[in-house]
Amino acid sequence: MRAPTLNLPQLVGRVARGREHAEDLSLEEAQTLFAAWLAGTLPDLSAGALWTAYRIKGESVDELRGFVRASEASLRPIVLDSACQPVILPSYNGTRRGANLLPLLACILARCGVPVLLHGLHASSMESAMTLSDHDPSGRVGTARIFTEFGLPIAQDNVQAGTQLRQQGLSYLPVE
Repeated sequence: MRAPTLNLPQLVGRVARGREHAEDLSLEEAQTLFAAWLAGTLPDLSAGALWTAYRIKGESVDELRGFVRASEASLRPIVLDSACQPVILPSYNGTRRGANLLPLLACILARCGVPVLLHGLHASSMESAMTLSDHDPSGRVGTARIFTEFGLPIAQDNVQAGTQLRQQGLSYLPVE
């Protein structure tokens, strides 16, 4: 089956009609749309309009299935030789008022033989990403920064993350 081409004005027009009048995309349309977004080929204004419309409209089952299919098609798996599945911890915001104890938790789990994969923003991109949001990034201590300061492994890609998990039981993989 051939994937449908994206007619962004038409898709936005169908999805952005409010909760009562919006139309659902087909599974194939949703998969093509999300694949374009993941590939970075969806213009920012169109993406913003669509995701805002989805916030109002909600997603249908076929749309969610299309989003999952597009995500799965773009994933590069991390290969592990271990029977023990890693604990996966997201870390995107950091902390401002209290200590960021997530790296400590990860190190304790790894020391006990449980592989731990953390994912989040790279230390250098955390400040610029936070500047674009409605948060004030000043004073935030992110997990990537702690990993850098303590010489803990930060992976450059999924292959390196897999190697670090096999060898050290611990890896931080920036989402970039």
